[in-house]
Amino acid sequence: METTAFVIIGAGVQGLTTALLLVAAGARHVHIIAESSIESCVENDSRFASPKAGANWQTFADNANTRLQQYDTATYRALRALATLPQCGIMRLPGFQFFDEKPQGFQDPWYAGFVDGYEHCCDADLPPSKLFGIKYQTVTINVPKYLNWLTNMAKLAGISFVLARLSHWEDVFKYQKADVVINCAGLGSQSLGGIEDSAMYPVRGQILIVRAPQVKRTISTSLSLNGYRGSKAMAEAESKVTYVIPREDGLVILGGTYQQNN
Repeated sequence: METTAFVIIGAGVQGLTTALLLVAAGARHVHIIAESSIESCVENDSRFASPKAGANWQTFADNANTRLQQYDTATYRALRALATLPQCGIMRLPGFQFFDEKPQGFQDPWYAGFVDGYEHCCDADLPPSKLFGIKYQTVTINVPKYLNWLTNMAKLAGISFVLARLSHWEDVFKYQKADVVINCAGLGSQSLGGIEDSAMYPVRGQILIVRAPQVKRTISTSLSLNGYRGSKAMAEAESKVTYVIPREDGLVILGGTYQQNN
């Protein structure tokens, strides 16, 4: 591990986190090559997705997806711990998920046993037209602030950065010797030569950002819950989602849309 040279493609949350975890595990030669970083990106750079995330912890793993459950469990615990550091931009708060109806055959989701404060919503919690809900303690992330913190931590750890647009993943060898190359290019994997991941696709989200420091909980309405489906009419309208994600600086993300391949 100490002599292995690692190169990571991408300087978003995934790339920076991967680099820092490698250093924590004992790696001494870790390098990042990326087209954009939080220090260099422009606001309308659609290829650099991380700064545009809301963001909050909410799992998309169903009760059968044990691999994703492991990732989401580790992420939940790490973010809850980092929330004690104000420079990270992470805030602990309650999260509410509301649904048009209680899914048939409903069982509590896999994370009910480890997230703090999990319970079903009472009638007083539910907004009009919603018949079922759950709540638990979660976190929100001011992602631009978090990216700055991750970038600073990476530099302090001796991780090097090269800003370059790669046509093929093997282009990393033009810039850095590498024994291991890790792809954290996100949506860029669609067009990155040698990878060209056809399973990747963009999802268009549309949001408003307002200042409302009094808002101290996340809210989301959805039409399925961890693999459970409601009525046919609900399934047909699945792309209609609503969410409220407050950040620690008093800004609140109001969304949204979920338009695949747009």
